[in-house]
Amino acid sequence: MERAPVVIAGAGPVGLVLALLLARWRVPSTVLEAQPYRDATGSRAICFQRDVLDVLDRVGCAEQIVAEGVTWTTGRTYYREHELFAVTFPDPGRGVLPPWINISQARVEELLLAKAAHEPLVDLRFGHRVIGCRQDAGGIEADAATATGRVSVPGAHLVGADGARSAVRRLAGIGFPGRSFDDLFLICDVRADLPFPSERRFHFDPPWNPGRQVLVHQCPDSVWRIDWQVPPAFDPATADVDAMVRRITGDRPYEIVWRTLYRFHERVASAFRRDRIFLAGDAAHLYAPFGARGLNSGIQDAENLAWKLALGGDVLLDSYETERRAAALENLKVTGDTMAFLVPQDEARRERRRSVLTRAVSDPAARAQIDSGRLAEPYWYVDSPLTTGGGPVPAGPGAARPPLPGVLCPDGPVTAAGRATRLRRLFGSGFTVLTARADRVEAARTACAGGVPVTVHALADIDADGVVVRALHAGGDSVHLVRPDGHLAAVLPAFSGTALREALRRAAGDPRVPSSRSGRSGGPDGSLPIMNHVLATERLILRPVTVHDHGELLAHWAAPQVRRFLFDGVAPAPEQITAAIEGSVRDFARAGYGLWLIREADGSGLAGTAGLRPLDDLGLEVVYSLDPGAWGRGYATEAARAVVEYALDTLGLPEVLAEVDEGNAASAAVVTRLGMTPFATVPGLLGPMTRYRRTR
Repeated sequence: MERAPVVIAGAGPVGLVLALLLARWRVPSTVLEAQPYRDATGSRAICFQRDVLDVLDRVGCAEQIVAEGVTWTTGRTYYREHELFAVTFPDPGRGVLPPWINISQARVEELLLAKAAHEPLVDLRFGHRVIGCRQDAGGIEADAATATGRVSVPGAHLVGADGARSAVRRLAGIGFPGRSFDDLFLICDVRADLPFPSERRFHFDPPWNPGRQVLVHQCPDSVWRIDWQVPPAFDPATADVDAMVRRITGDRPYEIVWRTLYRFHERVASAFRRDRIFLAGDAAHLYAPFGARGLNSGIQDAENLAWKLALGGDVLLDSYETERRAAALENLKVTGDTMAFLVPQDEARRERRRSVLTRAVSDPAARAQIDSGRLAEPYWYVDSPLTTGGGPVPAGPGAARPPLPGVLCPDGPVTAAGRATRLRRLFGSGFTVLTARADRVEAARTACAGGVPVTVHALADIDADGVVVRALHAGGDSVHLVRPDGHLAAVLPAFSGTALREALRRAAGDPRVPSSRSGRSGGPDGSLPIMNHVLATERLILRPVTVHDHGELLAHWAAPQVRRFLFDGVAPAPEQITAAIEGSVRDFARAGYGLWLIREADGSGLAGTAGLRPLDDLGLEVVYSLDPGAWGRGYATEAARAVVEYALDTLGLPEVLAEVDEGNAASAAVVTRLGMTPFATVPGLLGPMTRYRRTR
């Protein structure tokens, strides 16, 4: 029986990569593009990260992209006339892709379209704007408007890769909370022969753009991508753009190939899956471009989704949202922090920025506080339900990760089937098992037989130089199970056919295999936020507290206005903060609840805390605290509602409780707005306390 196609809305890079990856799995797709033809104007996204190049390699484009693109390994940051620091990426080693390639999104789209045009399993239709869809247990049917009328396109699933104004997202009724920045940026592609090396050059407050910043990147064909922050009333039609360009090119001749003026957005869809409908790329998330996390993460969305659509099953398909929405929220936090530094929204933050930059000229310690964009990197699925085992992984952008389950498998030169290649080129069409010993290969094949496609290699056979063995920290009898997207699904210290079979079944989404608790809960020291417990509202992000939040939490709870009702007016000791964090980490690992930090979605400072904790033996109560600077904005209600709904809908609790001091009129109003009703009055240290409940 012929397999129904996956219908993909959008023929941009994300949609095309998804279609080509599905074709590798012999899954047909129908790609519906609203525009009547490809728009090749402008560079748009230009920076492609090494691990994303691996994905593009699997669809057959990476070699040409690397050959045509500009490789860079150094990023420099300046303040006025001073160079503050440079970041250099180490040589990746023999046969491994470069860390960064600059090439226009338009050229990458052109290469992908050429591949899709020659792929029989990809049905590419321009001039098909999605205007409706229906779904049932048997599949979906998408309606598209064409030049000749309305057509219906059937399929197994519908993927919205149709950009920021996604019709699929709207038709699925999925929200897109977040914010848009008022700050303006002018972006130009300028062709000129300039003497600069191929580096990323970020300028804070240069004399030729005072009080703002400029980013310069080299692209192929002597084109330079220049991003200026410009004043709010800037109009390129009347502004002296030539003078702005001349500040960089000097007297050398130049040509403006493309320019655009735009604002940045920071948004993440409230869901990435709605039954048979999925969102990917800009339809699912929008970030400020500093750090190149937009298109890079969109391509990783496509890879994560492709193999799961190919293999099918609700556990696998649900894990797409679990994994990729968590990645999106991390990217939102990282880029939000960047924008808070680049375009501070109040005088206090502007003063902090000026102070940091001024001190950084002579103080190396201040340079660590400068944020011109944390560069894109893959998300690590250490607490995914598909992951077996794990361990504490350093949190934060740029931190080195050990080769633990959930982390992207390292690369290195290998020899397979008599041909020199790279390890990651062995991935993509099924699961891969890497045994340390050659005499374990047949036993591994036997353990993995009868289900999903699996290839087994012995490191002893393919890694003559030991490069991969060292990168994997492989032991004498270890086994590494690698997912189709290159992430480690399990690391077994010693071979066990039973353990390998269970890990494979878990990674393939077998509903009969329970999730690995250690894989879901992160490290015992709380070094990684719990993926499944990050909450997002229209204006706020709530993430579980970790040991790294001790200082910030102590300062917040010690504030007199905060501790008045939370700690009966007594400032908490550092030991109490430690105990609260450790207890929260244990409770999240054990039961899925604990203490969240509240931050604004734009990545600004701590707004407060919210949590669930036992109330005597009655059940769980919702608690919260709010920084005085965040009072009066409705944040308490918004955060508390997210926690209450999580408790009722996700944890499945029959009710949620609250306890409010008699004199705390503000909190009484909050719990009332949450739909809670009073049911008892009990004595407290500061006087009577009213207990409230809300049931399912």
